[in-house]
Amino acid sequence: MVEIVSLEEGFAYDAWANLRWLEAFRAAGIDLGASRRLLLHQGPWPDFPAGPPEVRATAVFIHILWAQRIWAERCGALVQVPEEPVQWIEAMGQAWSRLQSDCAEDQPIAYRNMSGAPFEQPFGVIARHVLFHGAYHRGQIREIFQGIAPDAIPATDFIGLYMERGAGNR
Repeated sequence: MVEIVSLEEGFAYDAWANLRWLEAFRAAGIDLGASRRLLLHQGPWPDFPAGPPEVRATAVFIHILWAQRIWAERCGALVQVPEEPVQWIEAMGQAWSRLQSDCAEDQPIAYRNMSGAPFEQPFGVIARHVLFHGAYHRGQIREIFQGIAPDAIPATDFIGLYMERGAGNR
């Protein structure tokens, strides 16, 4: 089987895209540091608020981070929760890197969803779900940012990571 994008590449992209969005929040004057309460105490699946777009975009971004943590913990990682979003992103990258070393892609992972129902999926399926989940929600943030700070919207297409690294001009 030819693997088009490895999990390692996927998580490198995911961290890169999340860090670019973190910069966009700052450029738009949205202080995610003020959302530490959400980072430290809110679970992974909040009801996204219907309030101002800044609040909605923040909630969606924090949802991405929380979901990464919950799935990593379901796969067996012990994740320390830093207070700063950039540290959270770095910690998640380290946790997923360790999991990739410790788990075979076809290794079954038993877990319970937020309602307590039991499930089992291969590690590789869960890891890819986390990657696609983040991309999906970053698309939502992009839509919200159209009304906040359209000039701050980062280009986070996967190929952009390679172009930024200088590998995309072949």
